[in-house]
Amino acid sequence: MRQTGILATAMVGVFLCGALAACTVSDPRPMTETAATAVATAAAQTPRATTTPGASDVSAATRVRDAVASRADDTDITLEVGQIIEAPVPAPSHQLVPAPVPAQEAVAMPTHCIDEQLTLAYRARPQDSGAGSFMGDLVFTNISAADCSFDGWPGLIALSADGVRLGAPARASGGTSSLVVLTANGGVAVSELHGGQPGPYGCPATTSTMLRAYITSDGAGPGVAVVQSIPVCADGTSTLRIGPLGG
Repeated sequence: MRQTGILATAMVGVFLCGALAACTVSDPRPMTETAATAVATAAAQTPRATTTPGASDVSAATRVRDAVASRADDTDITLEVGQIIEAPVPAPSHQLVPAPVPAQEAVAMPTHCIDEQLTLAYRARPQDSGAGSFMGDLVFTNISAADCSFDGWPGLIALSADGVRLGAPARASGGTSSLVVLTANGGVAVSELHGGQPGPYGCPATTSTMLRAYITSDGAGPGVAVVQSIPVCADGTSTLRIGPLGG
């Protein structure tokens, strides 16, 4: 009876050991569809470790950017996660050459004014006159259809009623002159006249009837006249001074 109980116990132990050995052996058969689904679900629910781009990512991005810049074809390049590629700016294929600037043509200056193109007017300046002198403006107007120019001092004489010159021609005053253009159909230029009273000069005094200015080169023209009375000497004493023609 006692031996029977021991034998039964031994057999139970052998059975349990066999069962445990079978549990430790991997099943060589493939997993069933249910088991595979369970494994995939568990893997999807497992949280993944997240990484922050660091120095290695920047280096990788630089390598990719350099690779893009060096590629001449359209071959795709695999990017790493988190990389940004800036499109390289292509170098200009040629230098821009400015268009040649056409040479400026020389501007032709208007021809020298001649007497026949002009009229003359006298404009008194009593505010600038004194006991022993007087001042006025000689106003030249271009009445022709063409521009003309003048640089210098007009000639000027005073005349009597019968056309006899009174006194000496006016002397030039002022150190410099400049080119003046009198435009067609009304261009104006002015010359300043300064006269002295005859008394201080000790000459016989008289009064002019007309003033005649000369603009044509060398005074070869007929002159430009204006009716105007001013005090002058009856002899050859010079009492008039004229400034350069200005705008």
